Amino acid sequence: MMECVLWFTLASLIKVILRLCFACSFFFVWGCGKPATSPVSNSGEVSVPKDGNSLELETSSDRLTSVTAEGLPSGLQLNGRVEWYHSQFTTLDGIVLPPKLRMLLVLDESNEREIVAYGNLRLSSSKTDSGRLKLAHGYPAERLASGLIPLDHFLLWKNRSRNETVIPIDFLYPLGDPKSLAELNGKLSLVTAGASSAETIFDLQSLIGNDTPNAKMPPNGVEIHLLPPEYEGASSSIALIFTSNAIISDAHVLDKKGNRLKETWAELSRLFDGRTRIVVASDIDPLTEEWHLQFMRHSELIQSEIDFDFRNLSISTLDQEVAEEQKRLVRWSQSSKKSGVPQDHHVEAKVRWSNITSIDENGNQNSKPLKIHVDIIGRRAAKTVGFGRLNVDSAVAAGEQLISIKEENATYSGPHDGVVAYDPLGFFPQAPVDGARVVFQFQPMRDGVRSIDELTGRCTLLTAKSQQSFIIEDIMQSLDQAIEHPVLKKHNITLIPEMFGSGLSIPVKAENVLAVQEIAAIDKSGGASRSVYCGRQQFNGRTVFSITGQSKLPEVIPVRITINEGLEEMTVPFSFKDLPIPLKPKDVNAPRLKIKSSSR
Repeated sequence: MMECVLWFTLASLIKVILRLCFACSFFFVWGCGKPATSPVSNSGEVSVPKDGNSLELETSSDRLTSVTAEGLPSGLQLNGRVEWYHSQFTTLDGIVLPPKLRMLLVLDESNEREIVAYGNLRLSSSKTDSGRLKLAHGYPAERLASGLIPLDHFLLWKNRSRNETVIPIDFLYPLGDPKSLAELNGKLSLVTAGASSAETIFDLQSLIGNDTPNAKMPPNGVEIHLLPPEYEGASSSIALIFTSNAIISDAHVLDKKGNRLKETWAELSRLFDGRTRIVVASDIDPLTEEWHLQFMRHSELIQSEIDFDFRNLSISTLDQEVAEEQKRLVRWSQSSKKSGVPQDHHVEAKVRWSNITSIDENGNQNSKPLKIHVDIIGRRAAKTVGFGRLNVDSAVAAGEQLISIKEENATYSGPHDGVVAYDPLGFFPQAPVDGARVVFQFQPMRDGVRSIDELTGRCTLLTAKSQQSFIIEDIMQSLDQAIEHPVLKKHNITLIPEMFGSGLSIPVKAENVLAVQEIAAIDKSGGASRSVYCGRQQFNGRTVFSITGQSKLPEVIPVRITINEGLEEMTVPFSFKDLPIPLKPKDVNAPRLKIKSSSR
């Protein structure tokens, strides 16, 4: 139980930091003296505001290259341009990360329909004249590959004055000194709307739990719920669920005079069933009936799947030289092993130093362990739900065999026998968005070695063809008996919740225990519960989900269960030569990891 409390405390601290970062970036982009749009009635449709509040991204037409794309809605034209994107991020040793190569997909709209969402990015091929490109982790690639995203004018790029929507795709600094983007092809989903309206819901607080005859009712197609505080000291928040077939964007909170409240935020998300959820919250002011919510509602939707294929786009010369040590930070080497690798998949590796300082059995501090990240990129690998059987056949540096770390951190590194659940957020927070990552760890090596001569081995990925989610309104009603649902019956999965101390224990009985991807407690609005923690433990081939509360469990606990369908294993071999090793970081206040002596 103490671990659960610590998890809650850590999660709360992270959320506070994220809120502050979001607020800072918001003020930086929008400015503090920004005029507000006056509230409008929540009934009837009005024209889309053409204000100057959108992020401007220069897309000079003389540098754009047109492309013929299949599936484009009528009235849309797709163009593209390549540019360098300079980042100011540095390592702990002060090395500036090299620039990214950014591809801009520029969609020129007609006045008939407006692009209101896009996503589901799948790249089939991306390479320059000097080698294959690798998607950069994080925004915007991570958002593009994670489903449909409402085109929020703050978070994404929209130039209303030119009727352009700009979709940026970022790649890591490429191998060699490329002169052109030789090939970029793939698929993208677009959603266009035939009608858009700016709407306002007034007096949010007065709509919550008010069943009196004279109470103001929420607008049609909207459910409103009061949520508990996200963490201690925060105010409650309001969740709005839009049940109609519409896309919501550009949500923000207004005071009674129609001015934006900069101390509050409105977070947009999409639930697994396609509904839109907005959470309105504040760390400063309590929720009052003076708060109004303004947003854009887009209807008459059409979703299109487009195929694009760009060839030989010129890449401008960088105005500054990129040092070799900068390149080593982002350089990924390609595996020379082709036999046995699934079709249309790529295997690549990069060496990095662990953040953890090790000590031997005698208490002597060693150098940091060495890690080798191996990424498997491809359509199937992007649907990885389990990984394991990590085996190294040969690992040689400076003529010496590297000694693998197998016993410690087995969950993170992956087991050498069997398969465990793959959790990129927990294990590999910078895992590729278009594939999966495994990590091999080795004993610290002597100073001065700058490359790994050879690394050969293999790993196993468990992939799912699809996933299906459903809601159990109250899991407490199924104590000591099997949860009944058609999806569980179809896949011959048995889940029996049992009381375990002050929490719930839910063992998984199935042909493959990884068929159950998630059991997550949710709130009334369908979002993740703020007062109940859910976890998964896997040991001795068994999988057990647990549900615990901050103090005690609520009387009613709705949960969302996600099932993996079409499970299939694939073993991926690899072989790398001359993997570059970056400079060793300084050991400053580093945590220590107990590593057994190399004589074992």
